[in-house]
Amino acid sequence: MIYLATIILSIPSIMIFWKILRFLYPTRNRPQYIPPDYPKNITPLTPIQSGGIFNKLMSSDKHDVWSGSYDVIRTREQGVLNELGSNLDDIIESTNRKIRNGTNSKVHPLDHAIEHLALYLRGDKCMCSLYTYKGFSHYDPEQEACEKHVKITSKVLHESGWGHVWNCKCNDCGVEYVVENREYHGPWWQWNRVVPI
Repeated sequence: MIYLATIILSIPSIMIFWKILRFLYPTRNRPQYIPPDYPKNITPLTPIQSGGIFNKLMSSDKHDVWSGSYDVIRTREQGVLNELGSNLDDIIESTNRKIRNGTNSKVHPLDHAIEHLALYLRGDKCMCSLYTYKGFSHYDPEQEACEKHVKITSKVLHESGWGHVWNCKCNDCGVEYVVENREYHGPWWQWNRVVPI
C-alpha cells in the first residue's frame, strides 16, 4: 500500500521533470538524422511468372490474393500483363466472389492491381499515371529507379527535417513528379505530377 502511494505521489514529479527536460532540450534543435545517400541497398526485383500470379489471384486465400496483387502492381513485363489482362474478367469475378463476398468493399492492393491491368489493356496512358492513384501509395521512388521505370533527378532532405523529397522523371513518357515520403503504420510515398508552366 505504501509503495502504491509513493508511485502515485511521484507521477507529478516525473511529469514536471519531463517538462523541464523538454524545455531545456527541445527536439527541434537536435541534429537530424540524415540517412546515407546512394548506393542504397536496393536490387531489381526478380522476374515473375504470370501463371503463378494468376493462381494467387484466383485463390480463396486472402494472403495469396494480396501477394498476387503486389506482383501485378510491380510488373511491367508485357507478356505477363497480356496474359493476366486476357483473364481480367475471370480475376474480377473470382475475387468478387471469394474475397469481397459479393460486396463492393475496397481491397486497396487488389483494386490497384485490377486498375493496373485495365490501364495496360486500354493503352491510353503511360503506366506512370498509376503513381498518383488514390488509395495506393507504396511506390518507392528508389525501387522504381532501380527497376528503370523512372530517373531520379534530385533527392533532398525534406524541409521538416524528416524524410526526403525526390524529383523523378518517367523513362517512358518524360512526365516529372515530386515525391515525398511519409510514414504512418509504415512508409508510404506521395507522388505529385509536375504541371508544366
